[in-house]
Amino acid sequence: MKRSSLLLSFFMMTSICALSLHPNRGQSIPLLRKPLAKNILVAYTSNHCQDLEDMDKVTKAIQDGVNVLIWVFIAFEPVVVGDNSPARLRMKSNLDVANYQLYRRKLADMGYSHVAHLVAFGGWNGPHLPPGYASKDLYEAFQTYNTQAGQTSEPLFDGIDWDLEGHDNLKSPTNEFTMECLDQMGEFSQMAKNDGFIVSMAPPESYLDITSSQFSRFINLTYPEPWHQDFEYHGWNVYAYILSK
Repeated sequence: MKRSSLLLSFFMMTSICALSLHPNRGQSIPLLRKPLAKNILVAYTSNHCQDLEDMDKVTKAIQDGVNVLIWVFIAFEPVVVGDNSPARLRMKSNLDVANYQLYRRKLADMGYSHVAHLVAFGGWNGPHLPPGYASKDLYEAFQTYNTQAGQTSEPLFDGIDWDLEGHDNLKSPTNEFTMECLDQMGEFSQMAKNDGFIVSMAPPESYLDITSSQFSRFINLTYPEPWHQDFEYHGWNVYAYILSK
């Protein structure tokens, strides 16, 4: 799914497509750090705040009513600490963090402190979550980045957005969601929600299709009905697994 360099597609929703991960019986539902409006207008942006003079399209979208802004993309990157030490994780992003913080302060000064800022994982041709790591390790790496190792008074982002998708190359391993990746997504989401962060998802239509009960972790399939059999990037409700947990 290709997107423009600045402001990406946006849409109106009555409530954000958050992961409905249920608390244990008797456990209260954590309050969001950044409360959402009843009606939200969501936009994705690939502007990485490299130049604060080049934020006009993003600012205009917010002035026009966008109140949830999703910045793309962020990914995990293993870092080898020593010859005999296991690799640890850090976050990889093209975002200029210092400029991003300045831009958020500018928006607040303009009266837009209510806007929720999320960061997205994945994207078409993007990576899935790294294998071999506990969900707790992934979440701790994200939290280290999101708080700049405790150097910020407020988190950089008010939540995360799952946008893990497939790949142009039909043989790519990311045209299959592993069970480990799905469990990581779900467990990471629960930890984030428990800490009051917004969790949303942006699955393509066939990845979460309420009209079908079919399920597959592969997303390089064709439509089950005789329609556009040349389209080989169809899925069968892979994101439903996360919601069902």
